[in-house]
Amino acid sequence: MLSSILTQRFDTSDIAFAKVDEEIAILREGIRALHAYRNTYTPVYRLPPEVLTRIFSLTMQIPNRDWYYGAGMFNRGVAVTRTSQHWRNVALASSSLWSHISSSYPKPIMEEWLKRSKAAPLYVNVYCTSPRDAQLFLVPLHRVRELTLELTTNAWNTFSSNMSSAAPLLEFLSITLNTSPPPEGIAEPTFWGGFPRLRHLHLSGCSFDTESSLFTDLVSLELCNPPNKVPEQALLSTLRNLPRLTLLTLLDVLDPSNPPVSAEIGAVSLSALQSLSCQFNLTIPFQHPDQ
Repeated sequence: MLSSILTQRFDTSDIAFAKVDEEIAILREGIRALHAYRNTYTPVYRLPPEVLTRIFSLTMQIPNRDWYYGAGMFNRGVAVTRTSQHWRNVALASSSLWSHISSSYPKPIMEEWLKRSKAAPLYVNVYCTSPRDAQLFLVPLHRVRELTLELTTNAWNTFSSNMSSAAPLLEFLSITLNTSPPPEGIAEPTFWGGFPRLRHLHLSGCSFDTESSLFTDLVSLELCNPPNKVPEQALLSTLRNLPRLTLLTLLDVLDPSNPPVSAEIGAVSLSALQSLSCQFNLTIPFQHPDQ
């Protein structure tokens, strides 16, 4: 009989504790709601979502496409969503805030940012040294506006084999191959034929075909240290097809074993050129219409 009385009392205590905990939870939720309501009277809360979004985007910019700042951008993105519920709601509603994707992010984080970016154009940086890493990093190319690649040869071969879709939004492409021995050239996957908006091209450490469709309607062109040098005449023919160039960088590009071309035959007119950087003995002058 004593044991049944004790059991009944313990059961009653458990029920009482449960009811009190339930009331505490309700009160805490009420206090949280009151704090949220109080915040609506603060000046920052009264900023229009468009203004907040603009402020957030400025804090998450990468200066001059310097992906060294990528980790800081990731930390700022996390901070924005954890400051307040209002800021979180505004940030998550802005797909462009999550459009900068880096291979330095852990894979679950990268997938979450891709999800948050919705249909926004993507700005992608890939740094890979192994085929396995390249295989893990897959992005929807039809959404990529800027693509920066720094890879070894093996990683490039793996990465490029997955680039089979078109890239209709691609405007900026930078490929740097860090490898020894250097690769024979760029294996051009299917998507190389589908980039009508490409205007900025940077190639470093990789060979290229001067007749490639990459060299079409460019505004800026940087060619640096290709392992297979190109004949002067081939380079000049490519440049003649790029009259809109405003920036041109050529570093150790020409094949010294090829005979030079005479100035009368090989002169190239680049009327829009604003910046020129060359590192080789060029026998053919670049001419401006005013000269």
